[in-house]
Amino acid sequence: NVAMLLIQLGGAPSARTPQTTEPPTAAAANPIHDKVNRYNVIEGINASIKSGDVPRDCRVVLVHYSQPYSETYAKEMKTLLELGLRWQVTDLLATTSLPQGISLRAIDKSQGKKCAEAMEIRLRNLTWRGGNLQAFADFVPVDNAPEYLRNCEQPCMEMDVGNEQ
Repeated sequence: NVAMLLIQLGGAPSARTPQTTEPPTAAAANPIHDKVNRYNVIEGINASIKSGDVPRDCRVVLVHYSQPYSETYAKEMKTLLELGLRWQVTDLLATTSLPQGISLRAIDKSQGKKCAEAMEIRLRNLTWRGGNLQAFADFVPVDNAPEYLRNCEQPCMEMDVGNEQ
């Protein structure tokens, strides 16, 4: 039930909800903490799924640092992905350095690329701190892709949550 999912995610924006982001707090200084932003990402990607442009069964490898900003952002993103989009998520701590903010990676010419492109578009359309959120997708040839992307049986993408931008 979509209404129940939206309630679990903080609810759909009402007519009185301002179209600006909530002021950041130490624990929640990320764009996905904002109800309007969550709603816009979920609705936009679900519309692309319904139209057949994006696979329904995308799998996301969510990589983040063990630091408050990155962990909070990843936790809220995981909730959005699992409850709002019903995508399967594997949550991992980073073992190498990550770019700031959000970055996406998928194999070029794969169904996972469609998942990453849809997410990149939705994230880049979010208003955050007076501008648009910076999210970047990289599409790698299958020969240069990490093993977990090559061996994934579903459409797969990697989402990295680095430090604050």
